[in-house]
Amino acid sequence: MLNPFANASLRHAKKREAFSVAKRSDLMVAASALRRPAASRPRADPPATPPVDDLDPAIDSDLTADAFAAGPRARALLRGREIAAEDLKRSGGSYSLDEVRRLLNGVSRQSVEKRVREGRLLAVSGPNNKRYYPVTQFRDDGSVVEGLREVQRALATENGYAVLNFLVNANPQLDGLKPLDLLKRGEVGRVVEAAERTGEPSR
Repeated sequence: MLNPFANASLRHAKKREAFSVAKRSDLMVAASALRRPAASRPRADPPATPPVDDLDPAIDSDLTADAFAAGPRARALLRGREIAAEDLKRSGGSYSLDEVRRLLNGVSRQSVEKRVREGRLLAVSGPNNKRYYPVTQFRDDGSVVEGLREVQRALATENGYAVLNFLVNANPQLDGLKPLDLLKRGEVGRVVEAAERTGEPSR
């Protein structure tokens, strides 16, 4: 029979062995977790993103109605588009490319494009960024009025709507007549002079 001191020593040894086994087990679990790929490790939930509508009151108070109002340049741009639409509609609308080709006795698309580049045919941009051709530049027989190239050069602009605006509105420099009407009467020089004065930079 073991004495009390031997029994105590035996119990202490068993406790140390149990602790050592538990410690080794914990270390193995920890090592296994470290070896696990990052994607398989449990991740902490990301911090919640605050709703977009929850603006800082200090910022929200600065966003007054005036901040969203269109400025003078934006209003001028919108007004310019309105004027262009009015000019086109009032002067009779426009033809499509295919319609112009028929009017010009079946010329090719390339021929139409060449006339536009040279200024002998007026084109304006329309829906889907397509070109359209104001009806008012054509005579009753389908031909194009003479003098468009000279007028466009005098105005010093390639903007078709700016040229159309000059052509279809009464001009005080021409005794209140419309430049296009004078072109149809063959008075090209007179219209070019008015266009040159119109195209001059303001002082």
